[in-house]
Amino acid sequence: MKNIFLPALGTFISIYGLFLCTYIIDRRRLLTLRLSGMTDNIFRFIDSQNNQHSINESLESSRIRNGVSEKEQMFHFWYKCDKSCRDNSSMTRLSHTITLSFTGPRIRIFIMEYQVLTDKIMSKIPSAGGSNFRIELIGMEFILCPVRDYLNGSYVGYCPDINSSVNGTIYLDYTRYEAFVHHHDGHVSRQRVRHPGRIHRILNIFYYFYSEPTAAARPGLADSRKCKETDINEYLKGRWWYVRGQWRWGTNDGCIFDFMKHEQLRKCFNNKITFRLFGDSHIRNIGEYFNSLISKRNTTNKNIKYIQTLQKIVENEGAIFEWSPYMKHMPKYLSSFFPRYNSTPATKQDVVLLSAGIHEMVFGKARVFLESLLPNFVNFLSTVRKDERTANLRLIYINIPPRMHGDQDANEYMLAAVNQILKENLEKYQVEIIDGFNILNPMRDTSCDDGIHFLCPGSAAGEFTGHQGMTLAHLVFRVICDN
Repeated sequence: MKNIFLPALGTFISIYGLFLCTYIIDRRRLLTLRLSGMTDNIFRFIDSQNNQHSINESLESSRIRNGVSEKEQMFHFWYKCDKSCRDNSSMTRLSHTITLSFTGPRIRIFIMEYQVLTDKIMSKIPSAGGSNFRIELIGMEFILCPVRDYLNGSYVGYCPDINSSVNGTIYLDYTRYEAFVHHHDGHVSRQRVRHPGRIHRILNIFYYFYSEPTAAARPGLADSRKCKETDINEYLKGRWWYVRGQWRWGTNDGCIFDFMKHEQLRKCFNNKITFRLFGDSHIRNIGEYFNSLISKRNTTNKNIKYIQTLQKIVENEGAIFEWSPYMKHMPKYLSSFFPRYNSTPATKQDVVLLSAGIHEMVFGKARVFLESLLPNFVNFLSTVRKDERTANLRLIYINIPPRMHGDQDANEYMLAAVNQILKENLEKYQVEIIDGFNILNPMRDTSCDDGIHFLCPGSAAGEFTGHQGMTLAHLVFRVICDN
């Protein structure tokens, strides 16, 4: 018996040693963090998903934006779970186990979420999903990592490739689909809705030393010839870079975006027949900023909304602005100037800049906005494109910006989902989308003087504050001028 047992034991140890060595090599870059008790489930999850990630990574990274993967995820709660469901689920605690994977410039973050029914670790079961995590990577660049919710307690953060070492912070912002729910304070018209408070609790802080930084890790020193030839679309997909003590926008490979000069603006817009802005206070401030830049007197036209002219914009030193913060009013305001094209149909040199939706999100429900108001606006766009007078009118839409108020406003996850649905619907009718949300979202807590907007008129005529808002405005101008 002893002679049989010893060889068998030796064989077992050899096999186990080989397995352990292979396991360590395969996971040499996998750092496991035990936040509230590690179980084998996280490894089973990683193993079951690895092949799928390698196949679908590029597809998923293009579909998920800032914590929201697919529009169905948002509707999952609205249609399948009522208030009693939320109340019952809130009786359980949630715990999270996080695993970080580092491979060169690529960072992946795996999160397992459990419902804790008792104090015993073994009693934990995976949640049904519905939580939202904000993952920030900050170094020479500022990056947000989109997170995919698999609706079974497992989440994956797909971080864009980094260029240098970064400090990472993982926040838990919302749980149980609360990010997608509005709670009304009453039925009074324009009554501001109450949104559940953001948790914003830090789950983990980590540092990743990237030993192979790219040339983009030194923003501002990128090849000047290459940067001069960079297409505006590359800038629109860029990120924030820390350059000489200030966050500045640039491409993913380090070309820093420069603001348009006074002469460039005048030369560009002299070739435009009409330039009109319709929307809320965010786009009004862009209009006033534009007027101050293009004006010879460098003063803000406080009566911007009353300018009525069809002559060249620069000669009249102004853009036409119509106050229309609600999307439901857009068809009426847009239709009001269509008779101007009775004799001469609109061309691509007739530009309309639109921005609306945040008021409906603050004073109403996203579900109503998407089910009623958006379809009505889409039907209107269909008639615009069928009308010979306006078929070639250039329509540009700046999507809904992130909010800075907090508890009472639509949060970034709800807005990301709504913006994605807006994009899918508006692009069908040749509406160009400028993703102001993802440009501003990393800096969502950096407002100008009023605490609401990212671009604000200053105390003196022609003076403006808010570098992030100015950056978005100049990106808009470049889009108009370069295409």
